[in-house]
Amino acid sequence: MDRKGFPSSIINKQLEDIQKIDKKHLLNYRGLDGSTLLSVAVEHKKGHEIVNYLCEIGINPNIKNQNKKTCLHYLCSIKKPNYLIVECLLKHGADPNSFNEDQQNCLHLLVLNKNFDTKHNHQKKKKKKKKIKKIFSLLFHYNANPNQFDNYLLTPFHYLCKSSSKFENENTMKDVITIFLKNGANPNLRGNTKYSPLHFLCGVKYSNTEHTKLLLNYGADPNLANELSWIALHFCAIRDNINLETISLLLKKGANPNLKEKNHGNTPLHLVCKRLLDCLKKNLK
Repeated sequence: MDRKGFPSSIINKQLEDIQKIDKKHLLNYRGLDGSTLLSVAVEHKKGHEIVNYLCEIGINPNIKNQNKKTCLHYLCSIKKPNYLIVECLLKHGADPNSFNEDQQNCLHLLVLNKNFDTKHNHQKKKKKKKKIKKIFSLLFHYNANPNQFDNYLLTPFHYLCKSSSKFENENTMKDVITIFLKNGANPNLRGNTKYSPLHFLCGVKYSNTEHTKLLLNYGADPNLANELSWIALHFCAIRDNINLETISLLLKKGANPNLKEKNHGNTPLHLVCKRLLDCLKKNLK
């Protein structure tokens, strides 16, 4: 038995051997966690051929295991997602908007996939960049929804902007943001805490002005406030490395520098001045 409860006699078979097994048996077989044979096939050395065969004989690619995960969810979460297998599943009706127990779809999982952190994969960086963009584009081709809220009331685009600094190559992040925006990602969607994608983008440690410009060009509102009445300028003001270029851009796009946050009535300028005073105090000690 493997970790999912499938007998090794089935797992280790080649495509030619699997084709000899009764189709009803293949279609109805379930592992201990409720997985179908597709969940095994996606990990097989010749997974693409086997997945294609199983889909052609009628296996349902949208069946979820006990953790409410489909094969597509699994593929979007692993270290090396196989583009051909993802494409095969989508061609045979896999739903990219099917959600897991956290109400997250495949776009959520792909954005949150830590293995796409190009800062820690220098040797395979170029291949990873291409793979990221290809798989995102493929999911969008099959109508993946970039505006679906999860249990935390965040969309895939929120997570993308929140984790934007994990991409070492700025152009990679710019390309992925562009792919999202061209495919309908709404830069003004807010959950229960009223955080917009622009808030997250302006608040990350190494925010990029070009990324901010992209969102603004696609209609991001620089004066949208979260539940504490913070706008994008407030988030820029509290960063350790204040990006004056981004602040200038937001002001040119109509950001109001006089808006006060709820708790202490601070404007973005107040916050900048406080940070400067803190820096002076540290240097004088």
